[in-house]
Amino acid sequence: MRFLLTVLALLFAVGATPAKADVEVSFWSRELGLELPHAFFNIDGVVAGKPVAESYGFTAKTITPALLWGPVPGRIDLTTKGYMAASHKLFTITVADDAYARLHALVQRYSVKPGSIYRMNERNCVHFVAEAASVAGLRLPNEKRLMKRPTSFLLAVAAANKDNPTLRMATRK
Repeated sequence: MRFLLTVLALLFAVGATPAKADVEVSFWSRELGLELPHAFFNIDGVVAGKPVAESYGFTAKTITPALLWGPVPGRIDLTTKGYMAASHKLFTITVADDAYARLHALVQRYSVKPGSIYRMNERNCVHFVAEAASVAGLRLPNEKRLMKRPTSFLLAVAAANKDNPTLRMATRK
């Protein structure tokens, strides 16, 4: 009887072990060029047995001087492979399926009002990726001065999480 209970306990322990996460979230930036500086993230992996390859940023619907004077309509930007090729991947982390679901909830919140309102100083692309990093379980630096500097902000996030075993720095181009 004791042997049977031991075997059952071992089987339960193995069955209760969380499944290995197969989802990677990479954080990217793009500095000045023909477009504004920008920060975004992409998700690659397998969720519930299905492959995923998604990329999200947050930006103003229209780039005009109105950005300087107050809130304007914003939108989720589905980043293209071409845009990514001209950007810099800074780091990648591995997350569990539940973090993937929370990232999708974040994207949804930024897709509809009042979350879709873009404010240059309070709700821009860096704020969006900061929330994504937090949702993914990363610690955020307390650096308000970096909230308009995508690369500097994301490097500060990486530094604040250097003890995270799933964080892998990307090689710079």
